[in-house]
Amino acid sequence: MLIEFRSASFLTRKLAKRIKMGYLFCCVTLMFRAILLQTITILISALAAGLIAGTRGAVSAALGGAVCTLPNFLFALRLKFVATRPGASYAAIFFLGEFVKIALTIGLLVSVVKIYPDLHWPSMLIGLGLALQAGFLAFWKKS
Repeated sequence: MLIEFRSASFLTRKLAKRIKMGYLFCCVTLMFRAILLQTITILISALAAGLIAGTRGAVSAALGGAVCTLPNFLFALRLKFVATRPGASYAAIFFLGEFVKIALTIGLLVSVVKIYPDLHWPSMLIGLGLALQAGFLAFWKKS
């Protein structure tokens, strides 16, 4: 009876681990969908800014969106690799990744302001805002 209990416990732990891995894989897939929607939103906002403010506006909107999307992509890539690693501390990796993502976003924003002197501020801020909000569209659509 003790042997059966141990094997059932082992199977339960193994099943729970697979469910956890499947849940993490689903979350990572949803993150990549959010990044794809952010990219599409950036392209649309860059085209609209290009029509309104010219090339300067299009480049500014694209840079504003890229400031947000690039750290999100790197964060999702990191979580994808961690999801397949057994025994990882997912909470610690998630919070550390969020901190790095925010720091990278701020650093990229400062870099864009310093490197691109012909920046059109309204277009850049609109591109940044739309890219930040586009991630929520991934949760709106069911599948």
